[in-house]
Amino acid sequence: VFVLDHASGSIIGRQPLDKVPSTEVIRSGPYLIYGTRTGQVMWHQYVVGHPWRANQLRGPVVHAPTLVGANSVVCGSEGGTVLMLDGKTVGRIWGDQILGNVSARIASGDGLIFCPSDDQYLRAYDAATGRLKWKHLAKSPLDQAPFFFDAGSGTPRILQWSAEEGLICLEARSKTAIQGTVIWTLPEAKGDKIGRAHV
Repeated sequence: VFVLDHASGSIIGRQPLDKVPSTEVIRSGPYLIYGTRTGQVMWHQYVVGHPWRANQLRGPVVHAPTLVGANSVVCGSEGGTVLMLDGKTVGRIWGDQILGNVSARIASGDGLIFCPSDDQYLRAYDAATGRLKWKHLAKSPLDQAPFFFDAGSGTPRILQWSAEEGLICLEARSKTAIQGTVIWTLPEAKGDKIGRAHV
């Protein structure tokens, strides 16, 4: 990690990482958090410049962990591990072992976690307890991150791209079906979801 002077851009420090990152790095308080090919989620204390703690998942971690609320971090691995960690202690809050690989970043919103997998399921978990709320079976493996948004009037939704179906919009909190509730699909939509705008 290179420490730069924001005014001049000059290097004023360097910090060695304990493991080589295989994901983007996210920041939470004084920590840089990242995944590794050996299945670890690492916390690097950048104020003092040393590794702090880590937790182990089964299989490589190939996408950045996701911050959930103020103090939690969720991550998935190519070995099918989904793990919610306490951001202050790095202790396990809950976990699940699924049959498919988690090869796209997990999304969060409205107290839920949305996990795509190459077993073709998009799973929605309760962020606090890990209880499975619903799982939607797509027509192809899910290898892109879902996108959470609030459609207004208390109707949160989740977008998920599927190679066979295009863009799928589901109710974030399905009230009627354990397989999730699809609002619409847009087969011709391609590309990454980057945001939402009112028109």
